[in-house]
Amino acid sequence: MLERAGHRVVSAGDGREALSCLQTTHGAGRLPALIITDMNMPNLNGWQLIEAVHRDPRFSAIPIVVLSGASLGSLEGLAVVALLVKPLTSLNALLAAVAEHATPTGLPTS
Repeated sequence: MLERAGHRVVSAGDGREALSCLQTTHGAGRLPALIITDMNMPNLNGWQLIEAVHRDPRFSAIPIVVLSGASLGSLEGLAVVALLVKPLTSLNALLAAVAEHATPTGLPTS
């Protein structure tokens, strides 16, 4: 759906793979405009991924959207820009979060 809306999408099966993707895109001179993550993933869960992204100065400016079926309550302490609860009743909420928080071409690396 995001690709049909004109976004380039890179998928990762878990948090560890997502961090590996960040390393690859950083090495290629580009960073993603936005990270969308679930909280319940194998190997490295969403909490650990968010912590790792914010701990690394190369990635800490990338906005993070959480899309989760878990009841998280609020964003307090998560350091994310949006929380969307699964199942999404409308895909417009995801598209709106991407439009609001993603940079059009991603972040250049320095």
